[in-house]
Amino acid sequence: MPPPPEPTPPPTVVEELELEARRIVGKLAGEFARMCKEKGLEEPQIVGTSKQDGPHTLLGHKGLPPHAFIQWLKEDGEVLPDLAAELRPAIVRMVRSEVKDGPSCGLCGNENDARYSGIRDLILKHLFRALNQDIDLHKRRRDARLWRSPSLQGSADDSDPNFAKPGELAARQQQKDKALRRLVFEYELLGEYSHAARSFDSLLEMPGNIDDGATWCSYARFLMRCGQRQPEALDALRRGVSLRPEEQGPSFEEAAFLACMMQNHALPVASQGPEPTPAARFEAARSVLEGYADRHPGERLPLYFLFVVHALEAYAVQAEADSAAADGEVGGSDADMGLSLKAARATAQVFRAQAMKYLELARTAPQIFQGTLSNPQFTELQVLSRKEQLNRGEITEAPPCPKLPPAWEPEPQPAFAPEEEVHRYPDKEDTAALQCVDLMLHLGIPSFVRFLINDASEDYGFISQKSVNSEKCKLQLIKAAMLSCDWDDAIAQIQDLFSNVTDRLRDAWLLLGECHYRRAKATGSSDSAKFAGALQAYEEVMNFFDEVEDGGEGTSPTKKTLADPVLHLRVASIYYMRAEESAFTDSEAMAMAVEHYTRSLQIAQTAEAWRNAGVCKYRQARLLGNNFESPELVNKRQGLLRDAVRFLSEANLLDNSRPQINAWLAICSVELGLAQVAKQTLRQVLRYEEHLDHSTAVELASVLLRFSDERCAGPGERGVLIQDGRYGSESIAVARIALARKDSVEAHYILAQALALQGELAAAVEEFCHAIVGMDVDSQQHERAAQAARDCARRLVGEPQYAAQVEAAVTAAAQGRSVAAADSSSGGAAPGG
Repeated sequence: MPPPPEPTPPPTVVEELELEARRIVGKLAGEFARMCKEKGLEEPQIVGTSKQDGPHTLLGHKGLPPHAFIQWLKEDGEVLPDLAAELRPAIVRMVRSEVKDGPSCGLCGNENDARYSGIRDLILKHLFRALNQDIDLHKRRRDARLWRSPSLQGSADDSDPNFAKPGELAARQQQKDKALRRLVFEYELLGEYSHAARSFDSLLEMPGNIDDGATWCSYARFLMRCGQRQPEALDALRRGVSLRPEEQGPSFEEAAFLACMMQNHALPVASQGPEPTPAARFEAARSVLEGYADRHPGERLPLYFLFVVHALEAYAVQAEADSAAADGEVGGSDADMGLSLKAARATAQVFRAQAMKYLELARTAPQIFQGTLSNPQFTELQVLSRKEQLNRGEITEAPPCPKLPPAWEPEPQPAFAPEEEVHRYPDKEDTAALQCVDLMLHLGIPSFVRFLINDASEDYGFISQKSVNSEKCKLQLIKAAMLSCDWDDAIAQIQDLFSNVTDRLRDAWLLLGECHYRRAKATGSSDSAKFAGALQAYEEVMNFFDEVEDGGEGTSPTKKTLADPVLHLRVASIYYMRAEESAFTDSEAMAMAVEHYTRSLQIAQTAEAWRNAGVCKYRQARLLGNNFESPELVNKRQGLLRDAVRFLSEANLLDNSRPQINAWLAICSVELGLAQVAKQTLRQVLRYEEHLDHSTAVELASVLLRFSDERCAGPGERGVLIQDGRYGSESIAVARIALARKDSVEAHYILAQALALQGELAAAVEEFCHAIVGMDVDSQQHERAAQAARDCARRLVGEPQYAAQVEAAVTAAAQGRSVAAADSSSGGAAPGG
């Protein structure tokens, strides 16, 4: 374990003096207010544009002569001595520390007396420094209140009287902590693990989390869950454990996590330096678990994990010995086998015996570790004694109640099959063992799950065969495959579960939908047909009824709501893909997407749901066209755009660092004619341009270009919504970002048109040529691009090379079309013809 981080050093004597001086200044301010109250030096404060009296009064602003406060303090006679007594210890400590060779006390009549002036100057220096720090601090706080939200009515202090106070700062830190944790969840949900890691880094840098072991343990689980980054996870876990007191040690979750990573030989553990040997890793895992078990002898789960560690080590040593025997001495007897091979097999047997020992201890009743022999119980003796008493006639035993004859029993006519026939539950005695498997999945270490459920159950009897065949174990194996990103294996296991056990499992259908969705997402495709299996499984999940949970003795049963915001988010995204494939003309798919985004927001507020809901509203508004002659159509379109702005604003409040949100907010603001809002939002987009994707950048650049060219204006749009060059420079910047992500014809064409509008003709000709080469020769867009390129080249007077460059690009596009046609026609011919 690394040593704990260095604690914050205590304040120096100089810092203590300055802090004490600032506290004294605060008391003096209170005494000044008391003096002004006594002398009536109060006047109202005029605030706001309407010249109203504010709730606060000005004290000592007028009518106070110089040195009046000092004279009042001297007349009082109590305040100054008290303040001097409070300040004197800090001054003494500072002088003894900083001026060690100074005079001891009093005047001696020699050269040492002159040093008193230097000591006085040193004290005044730190006192004035403390006073200036206090003045600057309060000035910054007041300026922050003013510029954060200038008030038209009332005083600037009325907007937030708790601003920058300790209680308010702590509340803001809690809000920021909650927001960052939500962003980590959202980015992980979207598969943007790099964004999630950056958010987690910001979370760990907060003052309340940097020394919190639980947060570092959560970060380690995140690293294992998202990419199996074991060396980094181990470093984070060690940091979290080092933050605990040495006498307390790690928690059980941390000890089990550390032991599992040490035994996970499929991944390295050393982020720097040489990799430890397997034996060293086993000893580290064993010592951590044994230390925890010694401190908590009454807990059973540490004993189960000690069994897991020894069983894994026995399996690894035995596999190594068998591999060595197969390579060198196949068929040899024990007598002929090498000493090293015998030692390895003997070591494996020792580990196996220790694993069996810990498994038996874990299955023992908890009372064996904490009970006493004060009330011994001898069950066999009690049974024998009762039998003798019955034989001697000392006691009598009532005969058992006869069973009801089968003919008298009513014929069963159930409406549904009993639960025992539909579901397979694990053995109750295996509850603690299955908790170990659940903890491994929770920690993000799936590699041991198959070994424990299949191999360890057969070799050691870790769990019964009934539990192995239960739904819980089947789901654990499925989750382990999903953590390993083996989607095909997970889908096959779910299908086997449906075929051989039951398909009445909501969790299984949910996992099946997630497997189909993540597998299709991993291909990078946006074809909705590849997500059909996921949609079918998700719709099956939504057909399940809410479950009823027993609230316990004396309480009424409660309904367990199965609402899941992620489920509706996934379903809505699939319907949005369908609408996008139809160029958003499929109104039914759009309506279903909006419905599920809304249902997701009703369960939990997420930036992704708000963003996509706003995009859907924008698409619906675009389908209505730009017909300004119909007032009803105009009002409906404007209403949809305002809804889109409202939804995207909510998303921006939840996550202002995702450029996709601000990009769509800028698009809607441009459509509504809010030019200043759009430009301010674009600045935020460019601030995080490295996270902007290609498709969103192309969409934003095309909208900015369209509203910067009055030749594209419809009736009523010219000068109001569309103005030449309004967003020209912004369109160029966004188009270049799109080209940096991916070289595409659309981005080159948009950039060329924007450069032409801005008068950068030479650069525009070059971009036009890039776009022309990749366009379809027979399309109208190709003709328009070629004509626009020729117009730009014609305007470059005295530079004929640009016109030749345009014609060369047109010729190259035609030749490319001919070559592609020849290749397609020859592709159908018989080979060797």
